[in-house]
Amino acid sequence: MKFIKKPIALPSNYRFFYQISILLLILNLCSTKNTGASTLKLQLLAWALRDDEGCESLMKITKLKDAKHNFNFWALDPALNRAIEFALADGFLKLKKEKLISTPKGDIFLSYILETNDIFTHEKEILRNFEKSVTETFVNTVLKNENA
Repeated sequence: MKFIKKPIALPSNYRFFYQISILLLILNLCSTKNTGASTLKLQLLAWALRDDEGCESLMKITKLKDAKHNFNFWALDPALNRAIEFALADGFLKLKKEKLISTPKGDIFLSYILETNDIFTHEKEILRNFEKSVTETFVNTVLKNENA
């Protein structure tokens, strides 16, 4: 018997450049430029982008301005953590006071994403709806009150 390794198609949402694009969009549309965002904030917003139910749930509690309101469980994505490590190593992101911020290299990549109207349209629309309503305080309150 002989085993032959064959390539397996990787879904786009698990590819590094997709994840890095999402990270840069979140940083640009939902965070303050110079202060950046924590890994947990990035995880929460990326989770909301993954399915409509999670997005609606997060949208509901941000509109209520009640982070203590229970909503569907959100999960940390190991693929996003690997993408963060890759983005840091490749110079798209950097750490500043325990927050991730975009570098000039990341800003150049992000400008291409923002200028191109036919890519990430759904994600851009969702993140523009959240804008600055998902703060670090909000994320910490959600994390503390999560019934898992």
